[in-house]
Amino acid sequence: IDDTGQVVGVDNVSLNVKQGEICVLKGLSGSGKSSLLRTVNGLNDISRGSLKIKDGDDMVELSNCDEQKLRHLRTHRVSM
Repeated sequence: IDDTGQVVGVDNVSLNVKQGEICVLKGLSGSGKSSLLRTVNGLNDISRGSLKIKDGDDMVELSNCDEQKLRHLRTHRVSM
């Protein structure tokens, strides 16, 4: 909970998962695991900062993707 009383599930996350690595999120109920996964999959908006996903040789900025590109990334690059 922040200074205004708002619940903050995910704040100031930095994560670098390389190709072939498996990342596990572990935490208590309500700690933001699902929110983080939904954000990585483009299902939640990013309020600040950036999220980049490697697609072939390109680094794709998630906030610049249209729905077709997001579907491609969800299907071929990110899973949950």
